[in-house]
Amino acid sequence: PDLTLTENRFFLNFNKFLIGKNIILEEPVKMAYQKFIDSRSPTFYLNGLNKLPLKWQKCVDNMGAYFDE
Repeated sequence: PDLTLTENRFFLNFNKFLIGKNIILEEPVKMAYQKFIDSRSPTFYLNGLNKLPLKWQKCVDNMGAYFDE
């Protein structure tokens, strides 16, 4: 579960991006998703990716057991 925090950060930001948007049909959802992806800076993605090795190591050190950041 601890390795999913990077994805959670992404989707929390995506949820904030969608606030106030009333999207029902598939095509507008795809367009909103692409707009979100394009609106993030490279640093947004790099920060998440750079945290992965530390999280992986924590997971290995804890033999896969749950840990808090």
